[in-house]
Amino acid sequence: MVLLIACANVGNLLLVRSFARRHEMTVRLSVGAGRTRLLRQLLTEGLILSALAAVGGVLVATWCRNLMVLFYPPALESS
Repeated sequence: MVLLIACANVGNLLLVRSFARRHEMTVRLSVGAGRTRLLRQLLTEGLILSALAAVGGVLVATWCRNLMVLFYPPALESS
């Protein structure tokens, strides 16, 4: 559930950012940048953001896994 909320928040932030960059894209088009160039730039930015988020998620998951082992050690078997 928390992951779903986090993904929705990131999606909303990216949507708001794209609305804020509309003027920038209009200026770039009027200066002479092609649509494919703008698309490539946006795709590259999205891929970099996704890669950083994936690396951060793996690091946090690894840290939490080690933290869980510290909090919940394996039960000792009694004979």
